[in-house]
Amino acid sequence: MLSKKVSSRKPKNRKRNTSRKNSRNYRCPTGCIKSRKSTSSSKIKKDKSTVAYCFLLYDTVEHQKVWESFFKGSDGTHEIYSHIKKVIPNTPSWLLKGRARTVKTEWCGDGLVFAFCSILKKALKKKTNTHFSILSGSCIPLYDYATTYKKITTTDRACINFLSDPKQKKYGLKFASQWVILNRETATALVRLIDKSDTKAQTFLRRMEAIQEENDRNNFSTHCPDETYPINWLVELYGKNLSKHVLKRTTTYTLWEGNNSSPTTFTLRNAKNYREEICKSGSLFARKFSKPAATLIGTKCSQ
Repeated sequence: MLSKKVSSRKPKNRKRNTSRKNSRNYRCPTGCIKSRKSTSSSKIKKDKSTVAYCFLLYDTVEHQKVWESFFKGSDGTHEIYSHIKKVIPNTPSWLLKGRARTVKTEWCGDGLVFAFCSILKKALKKKTNTHFSILSGSCIPLYDYATTYKKITTTDRACINFLSDPKQKKYGLKFASQWVILNRETATALVRLIDKSDTKAQTFLRRMEAIQEENDRNNFSTHCPDETYPINWLVELYGKNLSKHVLKRTTTYTLWEGNNSSPTTFTLRNAKNYREEICKSGSLFARKFSKPAATLIGTKCSQ
């Protein structure tokens, strides 16, 4: 029997993960896709597979020109979806066309998980969408469209960079980057989290919330729900067979320095210093750039 629905409460004593095991920038673990030479959009194999680019936004993307240039290289093998907290006059129309139902969110709250699922639910309605790339408003593409499409569709499995959480050994939990690429199977699995009639999913959510509440009472710092709920739900479903469904792979490069609670924003100067590392990281996207830095790096790893 189901108990009361999970509430979206204001979190206490939780912070984003700022310690990346064996890597200060949470870079791509072994087995990531290696960089390849650029392929023009005219050479993309014509088939029915489309990639859903799913943007989780406050109001718009920070680097609109970079993304618009990127999508010009498409030959119809992409769809764009968004979850937008607040539409403003500068929100481009191409983000509004595939806009999902808005879910109330707050920083490090469980509403972010439900927004994540809301956008996937909308994207799953298009049967040709085989891959679902989750992106933030600060993301930029590192390669041109054709190369990105080829790299995304190289594998049929989901790509998620996850680790065991040393702070949660008691519960055996994992944490992961929320910027991932999913396939239809894992996307469908995650949408179950917003199905109030799904007993297994609702039981899982209640258990995860209970863990968060216990950590709050003990003033214990933990990872945010969007870093823990999705990956641990997939573990719940697949168990020891997780690797058959999920590749341990970073899709979005993010630089964490020291004990900062937010990732580093690249200026033009440090973007020049990190350009080679970013392009060789195996990631397809990167986040947190000033506009000059985004112009320098965006889609340029193909060159």
